[in-house]
Amino acid sequence: MTPNEVHAILGDCLSVTQWDGQTQWHYTRGVDGGVMSLSSHSTHVRFIAFGPDGLVSDTTYDFYFD
Repeated sequence: MTPNEVHAILGDCLSVTQWDGQTQWHYTRGVDGGVMSLSSHSTHVRFIAFGPDGLVSDTTYDFYFD
């Protein structure tokens, strides 16, 4: 899927980060307002990663416990 197709389904993301050659769109925040590893509390993690070709390369849904 392209970023436009993802946006049409999921809407605006909360944060965009770059990691290991991918662009990641984050769709959840922890109670401290951080996303992914920036959060210092147990949190759901949902993000879509786009590879160098601009297409979805990975989707992640997980729950981290502190």
